[in-house]
Amino acid sequence: MTEILDRADVARVLVDPRFTVPTADASATTPFDRFRALASRFANGPVHDARRERLAAMLAALDLTELGAIAAARTRRWVEASGGDPDLDAVARHVPVTALARSLGFRDADALPPFVESIADRYASGHAPDRVDGAEQPSDSAEDAAVDRLLTASGATGQEAALRVQLLVQAFAARPRSLAPFARDRRGRHRRAASTTAEHTATRALRAPEPNPPGGRPC
Repeated sequence: MTEILDRADVARVLVDPRFTVPTADASATTPFDRFRALASRFANGPVHDARRERLAAMLAALDLTELGAIAAARTRRWVEASGGDPDLDAVARHVPVTALARSLGFRDADALPPFVESIADRYASGHAPDRVDGAEQPSDSAEDAAVDRLLTASGATGQEAALRVQLLVQAFAARPRSLAPFARDRRGRHRRAASTTAEHTATRALRAPEPNPPGGRPC
């Protein structure tokens, strides 16, 4: 397998139509695999372009000031619940995704980060489902349940629901692994850290630095 490491070469590959991603199976029936089939990341050509354009429109419609305010309010809850010393890694895993989910209209947004986290790794890998004698094997039941929960909470159906969930998954991957670098002083540090990170997470969601499939794109 050829590895392309030079930044300029990578940029050329990403816009070269000869390089495509493995297309997700449109005939898949399990919830997790259906979600991947409806995401922009595992599509090519006009299908990919149309889905990505819709994702960009969703992000463009967000009010980043409101998004930051939601993140600040959620962080205050963490600070108060922890007696003033929250786990910043846990804040990084939960607050940006919660804020984005609420801004996108998800129901019960505060409960969703664990479901997003549970599917993020497999979604990002781009691996096709394991097959035995040509038969597609079912997705892990926990992943299927998580996808069902997220799709239902999105308040949408079909393609629109899948794209909303895709934004949450890629926002989760785009988050800093810790907010500690943002917390340099003690006055209001936790609220500012999560608020700033939530705004950055939303705008970075379409170019999340997660592992790409071979020849793949961030979204």
